[in-house]
Amino acid sequence: ERTAAAAVDASSGGDWDLFLQAQNYEEGKGVTRNWRKARQLYERVIQGPNREAAGFAALALGKHYLKPGSRKPEKAATYFKTGVSLEEPWSMMQLAEIYERGGGVMMSLLGARDLYTRAASGRDPKATMYAHAALGRLHTRRPLRDTNKAIHHLQRAIALGDYWSAYPLIKIYAGRRNTAKNRARIRELLLVLRNSGDPKAVESAGYLRRKL
Repeated sequence: ERTAAAAVDASSGGDWDLFLQAQNYEEGKGVTRNWRKARQLYERVIQGPNREAAGFAALALGKHYLKPGSRKPEKAATYFKTGVSLEEPWSMMQLAEIYERGGGVMMSLLGARDLYTRAASGRDPKATMYAHAALGRLHTRRPLRDTNKAIHHLQRAIALGDYWSAYPLIKIYAGRRNTAKNRARIRELLLVLRNSGDPKAVESAGYLRRKL
């Protein structure tokens, strides 16, 4: 995953210096916490020539307005849209989640699908993984219900390392005709959960095995 810190390590000066100053004011690192100054600096970065830094600044501003005490979903969505215009994959993910859930802005599953699809083909491997998982989930819901697409995206997410995508995929196979092929696939997916090393995933595998 390419984080802001990694990007700063690879570059220096200019917009990245402003971005770091903004982070310091937002988090109170070495200076008195001051959101007004942080916001002003992030805004300057967005207006600057470095598109990657601008994308991270837009993401930071959007995430701030989703925090308890500062929550303004419409304002957050506006900044995430700026990040999307700069091809920032996590802004695509955040805006897609807002569209998927509603919560202060108009719900749009089609809009969420389009943004997840863009993030899935983006430059960040972790965003790609989570975007496929989200697309798999979306395609189990009306009006986007399409079992074959759900299976495709969930399998892709698992291949990229998201073992939790095995859980909804097991439910899909369990709901289909109880063929030998589906039972074998369910056993494979239960193994994915058990081998994850995550105690909660292992517990979930045991629960599903007993239930199915």
